[in-house]
Amino acid sequence: MATTVADVAAIHPTTGNGSNGHVEAPDILISDPDLESIWEKVKLGERLSAEDGVKILETDDFSAVGLMADFKKRQFSGDKVYFVLNRHLNPTNICVLSCKFCDYAKKPGAEGAYEMTMDEMLDHLDGDIRELHVVSGDHPTWHF
Repeated sequence: MATTVADVAAIHPTTGNGSNGHVEAPDILISDPDLESIWEKVKLGERLSAEDGVKILETDDFSAVGLMADFKKRQFSGDKVYFVLNRHLNPTNICVLSCKFCDYAKKPGAEGAYEMTMDEMLDHLDGDIRELHVVSGDHPTWHF
């Protein structure tokens, strides 16, 4: 019985490049009974419900959840693994709002307040970045 991701990788190769290839469902040792019906849906390619999602989030059976996820991933992309190199850019922390949850923003002129020039923002970029998240305060004069 496959109980680890390595076990699954060893016994379930995909056909072709792995994209939409056939992957045999592994025998997973599931310790949380709430995951049994979810595993059946996963094997059949059925959509999971919101309630299923809650059960997945609340379970302590991380191994079973990981093996289910690995099974689905292998159906779509075989042994290929993808990642995105991303960066977060914070061009200013100056903000006119006063959100109660924010520990980031500064009022204009406050100690520690900053704003980058366009050149400073561009200096933070490099050719390997595939995704850029721009997160900032609600600056009083910037309109972009």
